[in-house]
Amino acid sequence: MRARWTSAIFAAVTTLLAGQAACAPKDSDDKAIWFGKADHAMNASVDEARATLPIFWKHLEQDREVRHFLIKVAFPTSHGGVEHLWIGLTSTDEKALHGEILNEPEDVPNVHAGQPYEITEPSKISDWSYEKAGKFYGQFTTRAMLKAMDEKGRAEQLEVLAPTPLEPGDR
Repeated sequence: MRARWTSAIFAAVTTLLAGQAACAPKDSDDKAIWFGKADHAMNASVDEARATLPIFWKHLEQDREVRHFLIKVAFPTSHGGVEHLWIGLTSTDEKALHGEILNEPEDVPNVHAGQPYEITEPSKISDWSYEKAGKFYGQFTTRAMLKAMDEKGRAEQLEVLAPTPLEPGDR
């Protein structure tokens, strides 16, 4: 069984930074990279993202300099695997996180970019991200995918990613 990971949030992020509500279209540069279920680097990146969720929650609740809160969620595919998609958060309440799916899935029936999505189970979160001062923090899985990306995709990601997944002082 393999898991599909969105290789680039770049197209969706570029759209968000331009202030548009549209998301990464299926024909964008947002290509899938598939990893085996036992891939050590990818599994470690998910573990680290989940372990640092309290840092994400802190910034979500308190940091007014932060924009574009994103989470990545695993969706079951029609072939027995999972596909991880970015969700752009639009609001929160005591029961759920509310957002919009940013990626067009390849193998998740009845799910499409742009559709609303509600997250009530934090255990489904596989990554998180936010933008501050023009750079994206978090994105642990994206960082794990850098080696598998082509040169152009890697350069695009490195341009928008903060040097480290956590801000200085976060831990």
